[in-house]
Amino acid sequence: MTRLWSCAALLLALSACVDGCAHEPARVEPLVVLERSTIDELERWTWPAGRDAWRPLAGHQLFALEQLVCLLIAEAERGRLSSVQQRRAARLAALVGVELRRTTIDVDGRGVELWILSEPADDRRGRGSYLIRIGSRSSKTGAELLLQAPHSRFDRRTGELALRLLVEGDAGSVRAVFLNSAHRYRQLDGSRTRREPPEQNPADAAHNPEHPLARTTAAVLARRELMLVQLHGFAPSAEAGDPELIVSSGALQPSRASVATVTRLQAALPEHPCGHYGVDTDRLGAERNVQGQTARKQSRCFVHLELSDRLRRQLLDDRELRRRFASALPDGSAEELRHGCR
Repeated sequence: MTRLWSCAALLLALSACVDGCAHEPARVEPLVVLERSTIDELERWTWPAGRDAWRPLAGHQLFALEQLVCLLIAEAERGRLSSVQQRRAARLAALVGVELRRTTIDVDGRGVELWILSEPADDRRGRGSYLIRIGSRSSKTGAELLLQAPHSRFDRRTGELALRLLVEGDAGSVRAVFLNSAHRYRQLDGSRTRREPPEQNPADAAHNPEHPLARTTAAVLARRELMLVQLHGFAPSAEAGDPELIVSSGALQPSRASVATVTRLQAALPEHPCGHYGVDTDRLGAERNVQGQTARKQSRCFVHLELSDRLRRQLLDDRELRRRFASALPDGSAEELRHGCR
């Protein structure tokens, strides 16, 4: 019933001036006008300077965010919105309170175009940041990747790494990147306190099913065949004999995609030991990860990657190492996608 009321509230808001009101001044459409930017600007937009906060969104705002991100991903390959879609996107963004941008970044002499949804620097409340790559895919085979760093800044460098993988990869290999925009342990009272179990931390995008990033992920996966890959960071234990990478399917049982990813990572990064949860290690398997649970329910692929701090540093410093790492990510092949990666 709550969701029905949320949908009704959203439809009423969108119905106002659906074709534009005569008294509205002409405005520049941010999803049409192309800015030029740098990777540093992307980082500032996705994690604005200043203190973050956690403020849950109302039901109709969560629904609006789902609709907005799904609209942009659906139209990303075409790369443009109709005038009606532009107005709808602007109203959805206003309901959620996020900023819209269309930008291009020069990478190796070519422009990579993105649509970006991010929080205003003066109103950060944990809505998340969503970057969608515009344009056709270089290959029509396999599924596109949805890359996430749901603990960005806590798992240091994972957000920056995800952004670089988005703009540097082959066209369309990574269609979108979702990032959190508030510390995973930020509480409603403004404190930053870790609580156990993880579900007690509402700003934790990987453990709260009502988090904006979690809700939006579920909506996108329900509408589009994307492979979901998450980047996380951990401190390896020498006593436990941890490798530098731990790959998981999000369940104790490995999946086709997690097996294939381990095999490729071991070949592409032989200098960085890689383990498989449920096979080589019993740590950090992401069995309580809500995006992984959602992916399995919707027969989508989910691969969870834990990276040591040393490897994260090296990946950011070494473009060739990043290229090898990117080549080992799930490729959306028919073999991996079979039966939802099971």
